[in-house]
Amino acid sequence: MSATAGVGVTEITLFRASDGDCILVRCVDGSENFNMLVDAGRTSTVARLKKFMQKLSDGERRVDLFVVTHIDADHIAGAIALAEDATLAPMVKAVWFNAAKHLPQDTLPMSVGQGKTFADLIDKNGWAWNKETDGEAIVRKPGMTPINLGEASTVTAHLLGPLPSGLAALAEIWPLPEVRAGDEEPSEVAMGIEPPPDVEALAAADYTADDTVPNQSSIAFVLGHGNRRILIAADSHAETLVASVDEDFGGRLEVDVATLPHHGSRRNTSPKLAERIVASTWTVSTQGGGKHLFPHGESIARILTRKESDNRLRFVFNSEHRETWRWNDVGTKKAYGYSTQYPDEDDEWITLSI
Repeated sequence: MSATAGVGVTEITLFRASDGDCILVRCVDGSENFNMLVDAGRTSTVARLKKFMQKLSDGERRVDLFVVTHIDADHIAGAIALAEDATLAPMVKAVWFNAAKHLPQDTLPMSVGQGKTFADLIDKNGWAWNKETDGEAIVRKPGMTPINLGEASTVTAHLLGPLPSGLAALAEIWPLPEVRAGDEEPSEVAMGIEPPPDVEALAAADYTADDTVPNQSSIAFVLGHGNRRILIAADSHAETLVASVDEDFGGRLEVDVATLPHHGSRRNTSPKLAERIVASTWTVSTQGGGKHLFPHGESIARILTRKESDNRLRFVFNSEHRETWRWNDVGTKKAYGYSTQYPDEDDEWITLSI
């Protein structure tokens, strides 16, 4: 996809965020810049983010919109640390976040966990909160048009999720058990040696949908900058994304970059979703470890076996470990027409420009 006249560069930076997401998108248009931060990973991620921001000039060192997609600890723990940081918090101008007050039940008590903590910090810092929806929930509704972001109106967000049903499901279980509010960081997995993936077998494996309620409440959207488009999928259920793509894009969503939902979980990239998203670059955010061993091979295999034959893909990983490095196999890359990109061993982030 070519750049729109008058629109500069779109940069996407994926930070090492333990098992979570921390993505900074910088939309640069001459003297007009718009910076969006999506989630902040675990608490340790904030030091990396601070280091990156210090490299920017004074005029670039800001977050015009901080999107905290949902309340799982691998997305919100770092957000709390950022909101408490005397250097980073003043850089944030506005936030998207669905708290207890945005859920369908008017009398719902605030959680005693991280959702309430972050909500209190939003108020304390004076950040504009869900201003594009007049303070109401960030939720997809039928017939919605893209939301203009920034003064130049060259940046937009087309909401794909959550659906109202996703917030309603979250309301039914709020407040969440305290176990979800933990901030234990999984240890990283050594590189190891893995055999080449059996792509066809992985792609043919049975699909079982994600049924976790917090993931169903994820804020997901297509970020537009001129005619460039980036799919921010967060931990969304595949069924939510499929329904929205079918309704708004006729079952085919073309983007320059797409984030692999839920760090590459096999339960969030369904065969139907893989058929509907056409992207030249897929990003995967996970440092491995823990019990999940993301990314699952089934997710990447579903994308590879359903891509258009003339569409060469690139997978960009924010970390090298056993589950990501297995996709660097030369024979597999040649057979399925894709390339891989990893940060250098000592790098704390990887940046793409489109």
